[in-house]
Amino acid sequence: MTPALHRAPAGGDLLALLGRTPLARITTDLPCPHPGFWAKLEGLGAGGMKARAAVSMVLGARERGELRPGAPVVESTSGTLGIGLAFAGQALGHPIVLVCDTELEPSMRRLLRTYGVRLELVDRPAAEGGWQAARLARLREMLALLPDAYWPDQYNNPDNTTGYASLAAELTTQLDHLDILVCSVGTGGHSAGLIRPLREHWPGLRLIGVDATGSTIFGQPARPRHAYLVALPIGLTAALTHRGWLEELLIRPLDILLAVPSLLLILLVATVFTPGTAGLALLVALANIPDAARLVRAAAAEAASRPAVEAMRLQGETWWRMGVGYVGRSMLRTLAADAGIRLTGVLYLVATAAFLGVGVAPDAADWAVMVDRNRTGLFVQPWAVVVPALLIVALTTGSNLLFDAALEDGGRTEKKNGRTERKNGRTERKNGRTERKNGRTEREKGKRT
Repeated sequence: MTPALHRAPAGGDLLALLGRTPLARITTDLPCPHPGFWAKLEGLGAGGMKARAAVSMVLGARERGELRPGAPVVESTSGTLGIGLAFAGQALGHPIVLVCDTELEPSMRRLLRTYGVRLELVDRPAAEGGWQAARLARLREMLALLPDAYWPDQYNNPDNTTGYASLAAELTTQLDHLDILVCSVGTGGHSAGLIRPLREHWPGLRLIGVDATGSTIFGQPARPRHAYLVALPIGLTAALTHRGWLEELLIRPLDILLAVPSLLLILLVATVFTPGTAGLALLVALANIPDAARLVRAAAAEAASRPAVEAMRLQGETWWRMGVGYVGRSMLRTLAADAGIRLTGVLYLVATAAFLGVGVAPDAADWAVMVDRNRTGLFVQPWAVVVPALLIVALTTGSNLLFDAALEDGGRTEKKNGRTERKNGRTERKNGRTERKNGRTEREKGKRT
């Protein structure tokens, strides 16, 4: 069932400008080839692409009695929702107070102030939780200072998605058919508000979400690969070197780190620095380096003890060819299995650190954080826990299957090459026997002559 739109009060002349944005057919050349597509130009509408959601949240609060006439609306934002709220405030008679940080672009500041918005800028990140925690702390201060102030809380407000029902209705009248919907994804309100009513009209519609690289929506800020970037050269060098002191120098400091629990290490560093998202990625990588390096060293030492490596050394092969070309390839199966297992642990380590105020904010759209944050309401709204949990399972399972498939292809190629080499060897031995037989025949002829 399509969500019901909130009705605007009489006299809202500005609200008549909301929506009814044009649809354009894009056929011009782009960096990648395409057959052409339709673009809904929401940015040309009054209040920008978030105006529908902003008006919906303000009207919903008024209808429920949560927002009194003329009372201020306070929200934390660093994106386009601020312009939409400015439009809603002008249309419905509410002053808008936006809590932002100093990273907000100067052009956006000027635009918001032109719309009559009061900006509260946070000049430093919080010791725990970074910029987002600092904005939320200032927001709570403003709610206490301003009488009857209302906080829409866009991340948890169902009116956010309801506001896009009118956009979905416009698309159904402007298009005869729709196969794929491509949406930018931030908080998820835009895509979630569109896909449900559109699928009632076109049941087979596919949704593709697009976000920037490194976003916590589609990828975690910390990955096992960061640890392997350091662990691989350390482990390989320790395994292949013939100098015992060098191996001790590389491995013993890591043993000290290995004795410290990962979460404790992250918290100890966080007491000195405010890591933020990028810092958390480095901390998680640092926590994973010791055991990853130990695993690389053990796997490399086994491969380095094979006769093939000794033969390569006697032939004068370079360290790079021995370490990467032979030993590195021999470790792939072991490291791929470890990376798949380590990925799940990293996801939950990030979530645990977030709830202790390090790195990702507790209300961030992080899958593992979502599972932990929503588990208390498991029996009220199970999908809030089940969906992010399934995404984590799908990510880890898919990663392992991808590694397995790649390694299996490589294994089949190696086996095929091995069979070819053995076949060539048998052919050479057969040719050798033929040559020896021919030699004996010639010698016998010579004797008779």
